[in-house]
Amino acid sequence: MLNITKIKLGNLLDFVQSEQYLSFNEKPISLLRAESYIKNPNANLEDFVLYMAFINNELIGYRTILTDVFYNGNIKQKFGWLSGNWVHPKHRRKNISTILFKAVLKDWNNQLIYSNYAEESKALYDKTNTFSELKTLKGVRYYRRYSLAELLPPKNKIFLFIKPFLHLSDWFLNLFSDLKFSKNEIISNYKTHKIKSWNSEIQVFLSNFKEKELFRRDLKTLQWIINYPWIKTDKDTKTLSEKYQFSSYADVFENNFYVIKNNYNKIITIINISVRNKQLKIPYFYSTKEGIKPSIDLILNTCNKYKINYFTIYDEVLNNVLKNQVFLKQKPFIQKYFITKELKKRLPNLNTHIQTGDGDNVFT
Repeated sequence: MLNITKIKLGNLLDFVQSEQYLSFNEKPISLLRAESYIKNPNANLEDFVLYMAFINNELIGYRTILTDVFYNGNIKQKFGWLSGNWVHPKHRRKNISTILFKAVLKDWNNQLIYSNYAEESKALYDKTNTFSELKTLKGVRYYRRYSLAELLPPKNKIFLFIKPFLHLSDWFLNLFSDLKFSKNEIISNYKTHKIKSWNSEIQVFLSNFKEKELFRRDLKTLQWIINYPWIKTDKDTKTLSEKYQFSSYADVFENNFYVIKNNYNKIITIINISVRNKQLKIPYFYSTKEGIKPSIDLILNTCNKYKINYFTIYDEVLNNVLKNQVFLKQKPFIQKYFITKELKKRLPNLNTHIQTGDGDNVFT
């Protein structure tokens, strides 16, 4: 018989410290994600954040929810991000995901948004006719190094058999690519430093952008993002990651906010740069016109430092400059956001700005 167990945020710490959690071969939530959920400044103890499906006391599926708020004028509207859905392979195509989703939909009173989705999950949501599109962000992916061993195998099984050869090809081709791009390190006249604490000067600068945003990340939320990552690089996390289906470990992971100032010591840019292995992304970006060029300098220098294979940018102004740079390849990309039809009725302006880090994207 199928049973659904729901965990509220106020009980999440006890759960991940319990004998039951320790006994699971498949962990329904990572310790890093659980800690982040608990410290979420937008959540409260009564929020249901974890749903688990059991048959004869065996965990066969789970779903997690990330609490958030958007702004309707100056009024906060609470909702949940759909974030992490898994069903054991031997129990798939038995409506387990649908049952879990319906439980979430009921508890959250149809107040849900999702992005960063697997196609299988989207197919489920489409079938329920619960969601409509909120926003499509248009971006560009820029390839600086060869990564055939990563990009080709998902396209065709034949590439799996020649993956060792693809790795060798990448290594050889990147000898020349790295030499080419390493000569392009840019010395900027602007002052750039990593943000360690959020002061009033930063707050005033960000306030110039917040009114146009749907989610309006305040300083407390931005600090939470940095302090409680979902991915780490230590050996213990690597071991634990073997029992968790979603992001928790990477060989390289850096997620930092930077402030850029001009020669008059005035802030012109706040930029969030996230590096995961050989990929780079910009989850949050706030800039004046003067800050565009030094922001690109910082991005490209970071690419050189970490030998980034490719990075994706969704900011139109940045892309208007970057498209004139020399890359191995440029490819259009989109990032979509979907919202329940019920929740969409509460949005006064569907053209409200969304950053690419919104949702769980900034954590993964």
